[in-house]
Amino acid sequence: MRLSGSRGVSQKRKVRIRRELRVFAWNLRTLDTPFARRSLALNAIEHGRAWHWRILPAGWADPAFVLRHGQLKTKRAFAWFFPSSNPTVIQPPKQTMRVMLPPAGEAPLAWETVKAVFAQNPKLKRWGVLAGAQALLNEHLENSFGRRSFDIDLHTSRDLAQINASLTPAERKRIRLVSRANPEMYLYEIGTRLGPVKLELARPYLLPKFAPVRSKHIPGLKITQLADLLDAKISVNRKAI
Repeated sequence: MRLSGSRGVSQKRKVRIRRELRVFAWNLRTLDTPFARRSLALNAIEHGRAWHWRILPAGWADPAFVLRHGQLKTKRAFAWFFPSSNPTVIQPPKQTMRVMLPPAGEAPLAWETVKAVFAQNPKLKRWGVLAGAQALLNEHLENSFGRRSFDIDLHTSRDLAQINASLTPAERKRIRLVSRANPEMYLYEIGTRLGPVKLELARPYLLPKFAPVRSKHIPGLKITQLADLLDAKISVNRKAI
């Protein structure tokens, strides 16, 4: 009886988190202490995206903990947005923040180039559904102001490692894996006659509520529906800490 009772207590104390947050526990052995949970939240804030913040368990993101253990830029941001009665002294920036500009000669990705990528690499159409700015501005809206995206976004629910392993040696010469940002995002560089094109293969930020639809311009390609694209854009900008 005592063994079963102690086992029941340990099961109750065991912390369960969303699968999407597990990558932020890379430097933690356990999540059974408040320090570890706040550390995971800090990792998610500094290395994740806004939608990761939305799924953090309540109480894990602690401003006082962030102001003590966070990176300098994170501390400044929290000191600004979460003023307290006992303000923390933050070092002033050593230099003015610089806005990162695209490399010289790099221009926003033309829609015709996107079409050429899928025409030359039909296998990409089976990897996932087109999402991001390319889908929003070229499939659903009338883009009268020009391109605003530098890459191609494909979302999939499949295992990214298996998709990458399906490439043949010949295809790997054209579709080159550049980076595994994390288990849920692979970055590729695709060679075309118009120059290299960046492609991001990732799991969707939020589970889509609607089934994808056929592309109006690229035969065989599926497109994320407008409602899901807008939902993802809005959720990224929510403050949910």
